[in-house]
Amino acid sequence: MFSQKSLKKAGTVLSVSCLLLFSTFDITTAHSAVSKKCQIKGIPQKIEKYLENRPLLLAKNISGKWIALDYVITEKDVVAAYKCISEEMLHIYKKSKLEVALNFRNWLRVNKISFYAPANDFGWGNVYVNRIADKYKENKYISSFDKGSVIVKESFVFDINGTISIGPLFYMMKMEKGFNKASNDWKFVEVDLDGTHVETVRSNPAATQNCIGCHGKRSNSDFLYFIKSNLNSPSLLPKQHPFTIPSANY
Repeated sequence: MFSQKSLKKAGTVLSVSCLLLFSTFDITTAHSAVSKKCQIKGIPQKIEKYLENRPLLLAKNISGKWIALDYVITEKDVVAAYKCISEEMLHIYKKSKLEVALNFRNWLRVNKISFYAPANDFGWGNVYVNRIADKYKENKYISSFDKGSVIVKESFVFDINGTISIGPLFYMMKMEKGFNKASNDWKFVEVDLDGTHVETVRSNPAATQNCIGCHGKRSNSDFLYFIKSNLNSPSLLPKQHPFTIPSANY
C-alpha cells in the first residue's frame, strides 16, 4: 500500500513497543534532493551501550537493535523529532488535496506530546479533531459521535540510526446512517506519502478492512480508541518488553 519501500521496511521492523525514558538529546537536520531528513544524534551509541550487558539481545543482531531502540528513545527525542519533521509531514499530506489533509492542522490537537500509536506499524502520532468531534478531547467515551465528526492521526517513526521518517495520515469521518454497518458508519481513510489514498466506501467495503477490524473491537465506544495516558504526557508502555506490539493505544 505504501509507495516508499524504506517506510515499508521501517514499519515492518518497528513491530515492537516503545518506552520513554529521560535523557539529554541533540538533533540535526540534513537535506537530500528529495526531502529533508531529521535525525536524533546519539541514538546508535545509546543502543550499543544498552546492548553491552544484554547478550541475548545482542545475539539478535539488527532485530536486537530495534528492540533496544524502544528503551533509549526519550520524551525529549519525541518532541524534537516532531518539531523537526512536522512541516515536511504537512507538505507531504497536502499532496492528496483532500479537504481533511489540507485543514486538519487548524483543528484542535488533543494531545500535547506525540504518543505511541502503532496503527499499521507506524509508531508515533498526534490526534486532531474537528469542531463536531471536539468531545474526543475528554479522552473517554461519552456518547456516539455525530455525522460530520472527523478524527485525524498523523504519524512518524524512528529508526535505529535515529532518523525520523513520515508515516501515513489516518482519519475517520462519521457518515450518514446506513453508510456502512461494518464500520458503524465511519469512513476510514489512509493517505499515503505520494498523495494517493484508500477509503471505506459503499462500493468497496473491503478497503481499510484492517482499520474496521481493529476499531470494531471497540464497538461499545463507537469504534473509538482513546489515548491511555494523560493527554499532556506521552503514553508509557509496560517496562517488561513483550517483543511484539502491545495493544494499540489509539
